[in-house]
Amino acid sequence: SDAIAEADFHSAYGLYDQAAEILNRALRAEPDRRDLRLKLLEVYFSWENKAAFLDEARAFRAQLGSSSD
Repeated sequence: SDAIAEADFHSAYGLYDQAAEILNRALRAEPDRRDLRLKLLEVYFSWENKAAFLDEARAFRAQLGSSSD
């Protein structure tokens, strides 16, 4: 199953914690997938989880920086 589609489904019903867990699980398996990180940022933003959003934004920025070599 597609983690992004599952996360979208959960987010549509306000189940942001479950959406974030699905995406985090997928990222543990495939840490280089930027689309998963962007969706996770979207979930944290919608959830108004500022601390988690900032942590993930830093991780995403680091990932972008390391891939531009």
